[in-house]
Amino acid sequence: MLSVDDFSTNRFSQSGANELTKAQLDLLSPSRHPDLCFNDGNLAVLTGGNYFLVHQGLLCRHSAPLECVIESLEGKQVRFLEGRLVLELTETSNDVYYFLLSIYDGISALKYDINDFGVVSAILRLATTYEVKHLRADILRGLSYAWPRNLAHWELREARLLSTTGVYEPHDDLLNLLRGKEHGSRFLSTFIVNELEGREPSTSCIYRMEPDGARRRICQAAFEAITFEILRDINGTVCQHNSDPLFAIMDSELMQTREDLLGRAHPSLRACEYCRSEFGAAVDHAREDFWQRLPLWFGVDGAA
Repeated sequence: MLSVDDFSTNRFSQSGANELTKAQLDLLSPSRHPDLCFNDGNLAVLTGGNYFLVHQGLLCRHSAPLECVIESLEGKQVRFLEGRLVLELTETSNDVYYFLLSIYDGISALKYDINDFGVVSAILRLATTYEVKHLRADILRGLSYAWPRNLAHWELREARLLSTTGVYEPHDDLLNLLRGKEHGSRFLSTFIVNELEGREPSTSCIYRMEPDGARRRICQAAFEAITFEILRDINGTVCQHNSDPLFAIMDSELMQTREDLLGRAHPSLRACEYCRSEFGAAVDHAREDFWQRLPLWFGVDGAA
């Protein structure tokens, strides 16, 4: 028979608490950062689930606020990791990593563009918070070159792009981009001329032998309608995508299979199956040809 104690809420409580505590400790145990840890470091900077083994003297030299925080830890009941005093920060591990790395390695390798913007903003935030004045000044100086704050700075930046004769000389990557876009636009124009304008119906067209001239031209009229739609939407005013030549070529075929053909109820402008099939083969060939030419047009390595 079970005793009243068997139904007590405290039954197995001691062992359950021990197991829970162990699981929590395993979950909350921070891990050593794989990159920024020095074996001779004497300070563990803890943030999130990572800690960094760094040199206390270096941090104190660059940041007065961090020096004050570290000094305030002395004489208190503090935490240790790998025998080092722990300094806990509230920022994310990634932000602290970039900040510490900039103190050790400097910021000469930073590029003030969209790819490095997250790194730049993280360093700037922490350099401001912890008053690393020289780092903050260097970041702001670099940003002012890439993102001028006034007209005078903008004119200085533009002047650096001029040759000694005063001719504007943009970077090669910009020229490659512009050339590539021009090649893509010309390819689409050629496709429209060769495959759509005045396109003859298939030899198997079901309307080819119609006595009525209007019905005999149904497929030709369908392709003329496609030509008009591509030219009308070439800047993406309808679907915000037609400015991409690769998509526009594909869309020229999809227009013939949508339920809302060309955005209007014109079933008479749908080409027959034979004409659509032949046009579909031309579309597939053109898109593959377009894709293969992209590396050459934009000046990039096709194997990359």
